[in-house]
Amino acid sequence: MAQRIFSSDFNRSARWQRVTLADDGQGGQRETFVEVAAKIKYRCGQPTAAEREVGAQSGSDIDASLYFEPGTAVRRGDLFDDLDTDEVWEVESVLRPSEDVYVKALASLRQGDGNG
Repeated sequence: MAQRIFSSDFNRSARWQRVTLADDGQGGQRETFVEVAAKIKYRCGQPTAAEREVGAQSGSDIDASLYFEPGTAVRRGDLFDDLDTDEVWEVESVLRPSEDVYVKALASLRQGDGNG
């Protein structure tokens, strides 16, 4: 049974961005980031050893577990630019417990690249 996370537990705020593909005018495409939300509340926690191992097996460094309100449409590749710390988190995978109590995203800390 998943433990409920209360709204007051979402104690951090971030700008939420999603990568999209745009035509480059030369027959190819380039990645651009569009803002999904200017400010979204979340909670940042430590990933479990098992989550880190799964990330390592898929070639990802899992640095944090990010928790969001139930129903938040987080996707792999989404970026969360923390408004207080300037940390930029990139979602590697998304987990949804069988009970709709939160959305959990396993994320890696991304170096600043001007997108956040």
